[in-house]
Amino acid sequence: MMANGRSLRQSNKRSNISRFSISMWTRPITILLVKLAYWSITLRPQMLLEMGRYSEINHNKEIQHADAKHYKKFLIVRWGVQVTLVLLAFPIILFLAENVVSIHRGAGRSMEPTLQADDRYLVENIMFRLGIRLLQPGDIITFRVPESPSFPTGSAVKRLIAIGGQHVRIKNCYVYVNGQPLTDNAFNHPGHPNPKRQCYYSTTAGIFNSPDAEVLVPPGHYFVLGDNSAVSMDSRFVGFIKQEDVTGRVYLRIWPPWRFGVP
Repeated sequence: MMANGRSLRQSNKRSNISRFSISMWTRPITILLVKLAYWSITLRPQMLLEMGRYSEINHNKEIQHADAKHYKKFLIVRWGVQVTLVLLAFPIILFLAENVVSIHRGAGRSMEPTLQADDRYLVENIMFRLGIRLLQPGDIITFRVPESPSFPTGSAVKRLIAIGGQHVRIKNCYVYVNGQPLTDNAFNHPGHPNPKRQCYYSTTAGIFNSPDAEVLVPPGHYFVLGDNSAVSMDSRFVGFIKQEDVTGRVYLRIWPPWRFGVP
């Protein structure tokens, strides 16, 4: 009966392990490594006690031989556990990099001076998807765009200005949302302390049909602008960004060290 119970528990654990999968190609390797780790950490306690006696002086050759044998087994198991933990870390890191946080580099000139060409910054990819921290105007976001000479990598990073259902107008270097000028220092405006961020430039080359025209952001879309408004290819020219095309939110600039901080 006890053997059957142990067999049932082991069977249940194998079933649970088999359901743990990060991706299709890591599944068999992950199952094998988890089983190895489980085996290695369930050694009998008396084996550990025997290993502790290995350092003692004992003139009984039979006991010395037994202790040496157990100690060698312990070393092999310890090495196996260390290798297992390292190998298990790889799929976990891949999962985190793909679904939780990733490191990006540069943003061209369109987000200067906030993000410069050689900057590296962290982008979180999950909080807004889970509804824990929704995207809001002022956030810097990354998103997919069709590949073109302006976007050779098929991705871009800009500042979120307005969400679906809001009206946007650019006039006299201000951006207006629902009739109100955005004067927070997250946005460009004539009173911004950084001289390079004191204007959003209006245009008639894109979705605005006159320099001070007003547009309505469609539901499920975003209106974005670059901090370096004079050179940025943003919603003024490429239109609104679909919510499903957003891939992350920039939350920390990490390199170079003297530029470390929240952008």
